[in-house]
Amino acid sequence: MCGIAGYLHFDAARIDGGAILRMAQRLRHRGPDSAGEQYWDTAGFHKDPALPCRAALGHRRLELLDPGGASAQPMLFDPAGLCVSFNGEIYNHEALRCELRAAGHTFRSSGDAEVILKAYAQYGTDCFSRFNGMWAVAIWDAARHKLVLSRDRLGKKPLYFTRGANSFVFASEPHAILSFPGTRARADHTKLGAYLGLFFYEDNSTSFFSDISQVPPAHILEITLDGKCASRKYWSLTDAPPEKRASDDSVAQEFSCLLRDAVRIRFNGDASAAFMLSGGLDSGAVLAALGTPGASAARAFCAVPEQRGGDETEQAQATAGHYGARLDLVTTDKQPLVAGLEEIISAIGEPAGVPSAFAQYHIAKAAKAANYSVLLSGYGGDELLAGYTRYISSHLADLWRLDNYADFLTETAFTCARHPEYRNTAWWGDLRAAGEQPPRTAFRNPRPATDMYVPGVLPFPPAGADGPPPVSGEFCGSLLHGIRRFDIERGLLPLILGYSDRASMAAAVEVRSPFLDYRLVEFSFKLRQSALIRNGITKHLLRRVMRGKLPGRVLADSNKKKFPHPVLDARRLLEIKEAVPARGEFARRFLKPGAFEGIIDAGITGHWHSYTIVWRILNAALWYEKWITPRT
Repeated sequence: MCGIAGYLHFDAARIDGGAILRMAQRLRHRGPDSAGEQYWDTAGFHKDPALPCRAALGHRRLELLDPGGASAQPMLFDPAGLCVSFNGEIYNHEALRCELRAAGHTFRSSGDAEVILKAYAQYGTDCFSRFNGMWAVAIWDAARHKLVLSRDRLGKKPLYFTRGANSFVFASEPHAILSFPGTRARADHTKLGAYLGLFFYEDNSTSFFSDISQVPPAHILEITLDGKCASRKYWSLTDAPPEKRASDDSVAQEFSCLLRDAVRIRFNGDASAAFMLSGGLDSGAVLAALGTPGASAARAFCAVPEQRGGDETEQAQATAGHYGARLDLVTTDKQPLVAGLEEIISAIGEPAGVPSAFAQYHIAKAAKAANYSVLLSGYGGDELLAGYTRYISSHLADLWRLDNYADFLTETAFTCARHPEYRNTAWWGDLRAAGEQPPRTAFRNPRPATDMYVPGVLPFPPAGADGPPPVSGEFCGSLLHGIRRFDIERGLLPLILGYSDRASMAAAVEVRSPFLDYRLVEFSFKLRQSALIRNGITKHLLRRVMRGKLPGRVLADSNKKKFPHPVLDARRLLEIKEAVPARGEFARRFLKPGAFEGIIDAGITGHWHSYTIVWRILNAALWYEKWITPRT
């Protein structure tokens, strides 16, 4: 929704106020509609960049809620000595406004920024537990001489920071921090190693820059004027034994109500909101939760390959047709690859996490060109509702460990009938070894791509990449819930959320994900496993709720297809082969001579090559050239 930036200087030496202008300008793509700054010195707040200051907040605004000056940021609440700069949206801001009015607060705007200010004035940092939304919030509390930073529960909105000897600097994206005086751009080899080694692990407290960190999801940081910093986690996933007496119908009804409300508060009649429709069950369910079959005036966008076959275009068209929604097909294969990635990396300051970031960016550009600034997505449905087929092995392992042999045999029979990959005996080794730990192959690539790189330069494996600690006693000892929690906190979901925000905001478009409403997340971890996987079918609960609301072909398709990736044909492989060695510093420091060219040549001649290896090396080389090489 916006871009935020700011800094705090610890000693009496003031900083030139122009620094915040330069930082905010780096975030212009996130908020092209308006900009603002607020400065603070011991004499109070002011808006003159020519004057020195001890603290500053900057803002770039994408005007969605309450457009105009009343909700302009940074926003002051003078009686309490508070100033806020915030990125995101608080979906329950109207309910909170009523609650705060009852406590005696008055409002001059209809936006959520003022609600954040008054909620902090009323409840202190406990206010963040009351928010339902996505946010990166910065509040300067002048009365207490402290800066308060907060990030939403799942880390949908980014918030980076660096700390020097005399200053603390933060921003929505890392390259904005690099414009602050005295900062240096140095690659974090641990982060780069996890990325290039193909480990299925995301440390969302770090960045690709060694001196720049992230505020972790669901955390509050408080930094005082004397340099002290305290961190606190305000929310975590907890588990309670499933309600065994609850019927399938009552569970489905409660889930359906939660999903409808999660979609409602994110859409809320917004004329600038459209849908990102992949053709799968999750994105279709978001559209279905809002519309009435045949009566919708919704607009949807779908990324499709130039050469059809094996994709979900027909399912997307069926879902859109079922609800009378207009569907725009965005062909991403026609877009220039290297130049397009350079554009994305220049905007976001980091390598694109997964190949689908390319499609996400071009969907966002198409939506923006059609005057839509919001896209509702189905992100998170797979992690919440056990949509990946690899979850089935953990489910079967749970049945085996709990001596539930009758259900184990039934589920195994259905699984083998529906999923050919389970008909061999390879997965039995993981099942026997599971014990109190989910199979390791669930957490990282069993064959990490470490043989491409110069030995000893990058750490393989990076710390933590082998998966979580044993889950006995946690989540009621459920391996399935344990691996889902890992995916939500440190696995695939943080990668998805990272590229979703960065790639879409590069086009000034906000992505909202109803499945990641914290109420749905908490609800999903109270479910019996049979509500998630039953008879070898993933996402059993969602299919039950969507029965009659989505076309049968969408409900019946249990083989998840990937979001469209840029096709790496011979033409593009030759382009990549020329592009990567041209980034000489990266190739010289990290790549074994000839190794990368070898897999490219194999792909050009028709032999299988690792798509993800090629993608990540290309992205890392482009990022290194843009942000590291010029500064080394």
